[in-house]
Amino acid sequence: MFGWLVAQSPEVVPLSAKVGTTVDAEENIIFRIFPDVIGFESAQIFALPDNTYEVKIAYLKYGRKKIKTLNYTFDQFITLKHMIDRKPAITLKDRQEIYKNLTYLRTSEILEKIPTGQFVVVKHVNGKKIRGILLPFVDNRLQIQTPVQVVDIPYYEVGGISYHKSFKTRLKWRKWIYAAGAMLGIGMAEIWNGHTKPVIEMTWHYRFMGLLLGLLGGQEMYEAVNIISSPKSHFTLSPEETLEIINLKK
Repeated sequence: MFGWLVAQSPEVVPLSAKVGTTVDAEENIIFRIFPDVIGFESAQIFALPDNTYEVKIAYLKYGRKKIKTLNYTFDQFITLKHMIDRKPAITLKDRQEIYKNLTYLRTSEILEKIPTGQFVVVKHVNGKKIRGILLPFVDNRLQIQTPVQVVDIPYYEVGGISYHKSFKTRLKWRKWIYAAGAMLGIGMAEIWNGHTKPVIEMTWHYRFMGLLLGLLGGQEMYEAVNIISSPKSHFTLSPEETLEIINLKK
């Protein structure tokens, strides 16, 4: 009986020799097989006993995989097959170019690798922009420290993010920035001394404290300059905007 059930199961058929039995996201975009499916991940076609075909399409919506079913007649299947067969085969370069823009399929991976502690701008899927300091990515949730609160965003609600992928170290600028911080600190100490007119011992104490605080401030300024002067990266993570970018590059 088990063998009979297996025999009756729908057979997975290749749509074309150029895509095989499973259509992936790169193939779907290059051949425009199912252009209306937002968040497309993969698809398989099953031959049914009545000479029709059932298409199972896996797609992502709000971080969850969903399945969409389409029914094709024999003529519709052949038309789609001929459309693909007439097009040039996909090259490795084509795949790589498309894959690097399919960010919605690897949102968690991208967010997990972003260096924390830096200022970022996050675009929510509802269009709102959130600015703040990036905290560690935990349990598939992005956390942003704003001036008033910590904003917690599920990864599938992140439409895009602007951040610094890496930081350049400006060693040649270091001594000048530290010197500027030290001079600023001593200058503030002199202003304080001028207003309070302390005894000579306290005057030098305030100068020393001003120098120390100025050097600490110089360190903060140096790190800020390294971050600000580093190249900025932007990732669009929503399926809709990702497809718009890919279509513009074609």
